[in-house]
Amino acid sequence: MSELSKSKLKYFRSLKIKKYRQQEKKFIIEGIKFCQEAVNSAVKIDAFLYCPQIVSRETLTTILATCESESIPCYELTQDMVQALSDTVNSQGVFCILNELDYNLVHSQSSIFLVLDSVNDPGNAGSIIRTADWFGLDGVILGENSVELYNEKLLRATMGSIFHLPIISTQNLAQEISTLKNNGFTVFGADVRGEFYHKQIQYSTPEILVIGNESHGLSDELLTLCDYRIKIPARGKAESLNAAVATGIILNEMVFEYGI
Repeated sequence: MSELSKSKLKYFRSLKIKKYRQQEKKFIIEGIKFCQEAVNSAVKIDAFLYCPQIVSRETLTTILATCESESIPCYELTQDMVQALSDTVNSQGVFCILNELDYNLVHSQSSIFLVLDSVNDPGNAGSIIRTADWFGLDGVILGENSVELYNEKLLRATMGSIFHLPIISTQNLAQEISTLKNNGFTVFGADVRGEFYHKQIQYSTPEILVIGNESHGLSDELLTLCDYRIKIPARGKAESLNAAVATGIILNEMVFEYGI
C-alpha cells in the first residue's frame, strides 16, 4: 500500500476535468460496484484508491487481491482526499484510475448498433448506454456533438455498462453511418416527424438506430442518411419523450418483437 503524495492527488484530481482526461488518456471512476466491474473487465487499471475510514479492507477483499496479483498500485485516502476526488454527496471512498477504453466495432449480418447524435445530457447518455447493454446491442457510437464518454455523470449513469459493450467516439458521425450503410446496414432514425410508427417496421439486421437531441431531434445531415424515420405514438400532450425511454421502447421492438 503506497502513501498518496500531494502531487499525485493533484494529478488524480485533474482527471475530473475533460481537458486533462483527453491529454492523459485516462479517467476516474468512483464506487465499490463500479470499481469491481472495472477489475472484472479487460480495462487497464492504473491505480486503485480507497479510504479505510469509510470502507473496510474486508469489503474490498476481491479488488485488493486482484490489484496485488496484477501489481496495480493501491493508495489509502484520507476523508479530505475523498472530498477532493468525489463527485457524490455520500462517497463510498473507492476510486479507480483507468486508461481510456480501446474498442473497435466488429460487425456481422446480425449486428445492431446504436448511434447518439447531439445527446448532450450526461445522465441521458449514460442511461441510453445502459439500455443498449440491457438489449445486448453490438456497439454504441457517440457523435462529435454528444457528451464526452468519460464525463463523470455519464459514467455513473451507465452503472458499469461501459465495460460490457464496445463504445466508440467519432469526429465524423455522418461518415461512420455512411460506411456502415455501404456494408449493408439499414438506418432507422428516431424522429417525432417520422413517417412510420416504430411498430409498423419489419426490422432485420444488420441495422442502426440513431437517437438525437431531445429538443432538436436529429440533424438534417443524419436525417438524409436514414432509410426509415420512425416515431412512437403518443396519447398525451408532452412535446417529447425522454431519449433513454424512447430508446428502450424502440429497441424492445427491434430486438424482441421479430425474434432478432
